[in-house]
Amino acid sequence: MKYKTLKYLLAKFFISFVAVSAQSVNIGVADTNLFVGEEILLPVKTDSLLTDYDIYSFDFTLEYNSYYLLFQEVIAGNSLAGYADFSLTYNNSENNLIKIAGAGANKLAGTGTLFYIKMKAIRAGRPSIYFAANRPNIFNEGAPDIIFERGYINIQNLPTINVYPDNGLLSIGETLQFSVYGGTSPYTWRTLDSYKASIDESGLFTAQNIGTTRVVVEDNTGIIDTTTSVIEIRGLKLSIPDTSVFPGSQFNIPIYTSDLTALNISAGNLSVTFNDNIISFRGIETEGSMLGSGFQIQHALEGNKINFAFAGSTTLSGSGILFFFKFEITPGNSGSSSLTLSDIIFNEDILAKNYNGYVRKLYLQDLSISPMNKNLFVGDSALFTAAGGKPPYTYKVTNNSLASVSSAGMFKALRGGTVKLEVIDSLENSAFTNNLQIFDYNIFITDTTILAGPEFDLPIKITRS
Repeated sequence: MKYKTLKYLLAKFFISFVAVSAQSVNIGVADTNLFVGEEILLPVKTDSLLTDYDIYSFDFTLEYNSYYLLFQEVIAGNSLAGYADFSLTYNNSENNLIKIAGAGANKLAGTGTLFYIKMKAIRAGRPSIYFAANRPNIFNEGAPDIIFERGYINIQNLPTINVYPDNGLLSIGETLQFSVYGGTSPYTWRTLDSYKASIDESGLFTAQNIGTTRVVVEDNTGIIDTTTSVIEIRGLKLSIPDTSVFPGSQFNIPIYTSDLTALNISAGNLSVTFNDNIISFRGIETEGSMLGSGFQIQHALEGNKINFAFAGSTTLSGSGILFFFKFEITPGNSGSSSLTLSDIIFNEDILAKNYNGYVRKLYLQDLSISPMNKNLFVGDSALFTAAGGKPPYTYKVTNNSLASVSSAGMFKALRGGTVKLEVIDSLENSAFTNNLQIFDYNIFITDTTILAGPEFDLPIKITRS
């Protein structure tokens, strides 16, 4: 009876031993999500209970893709290897391979993270990390058996938001609308220098004082973007209006300025370039402008560039027309010239934002008068009209003794003869009618009815009209 009992116990022990020895251990790298630039401790984990396996060492080789991941180190830390006081060594001398060995006086126990691999994501993608084939991947001297699981690393680009525009140039008081692309609303806006500029909750930027600043926007999840370039704020703005003039005209171009009151400006320089094939410079006009009194003016023409300077003993205040450039536009029906401001500086250190303008020729139709031909009797009147050219028009007759004409073009025949009517526009272009014939008398034969055969008298009549 004792023999049978012992035999039974030995058989039970043998079966248990075989069952434990034959059982495999699962280990692998956990699937992970992270962003480009992020560092992470990747856990090499087991869901098998290691306590009963008497594991005192391991030797693993893991393979990864260095295009996406940067290996940094292996860490025991709070892991099964750490709890067992394992000494870890690792080597990354072979490209894309990490050799890891661990050993200790205490056996591994429990389940969970065996150790950590510290990696950094460097590119977006979905690489994997796995135990390399044909490499030693063992516990102890080869037991227990291991089932390996591949881990996938899902690397995404960092979520971003983009503020635009990325730069700006304004004068004090001007505004610029900023917008943001991406991210999650609502957004919070601010400037890096609230003295120089403010920005409201809609992204509307307002320039307040001379200098530079940047715009910062933050979305509802805390993602931030800042303009890479600065927004420059200048003390004033100068502008030239667009102008359309008739060929051959002389005209003034005003230089407008924003409010100068707080800037204490008493001197300044600027230049304007133009197309000298279209317009010609004729001088400077200050009457009726901010430089009209108390300032000395200098200017010089260098080819198609006018250099202008002023200085005074008082400071300028207010806004309006600083002064005028005088030009004359060439004859002809086509052409335009840009007017470009440059080299602007006031009081030697105050810059301006400038808005350029242009001069365009107005198209002139040829001056004409109608009707071109007319027969009249003494005492008759006829209305003539002008077209084309540049109004207002002036009318003249070539012989005042034969006819007269009003300012509205009403022609009056006075005596018999031949005369022409001339029209002159405001640019002194002129046009003529053909010869207008004025008759003193009208001679005609009246209609007559007679009987066939006898002779008869045919009346010839004459009238004044």
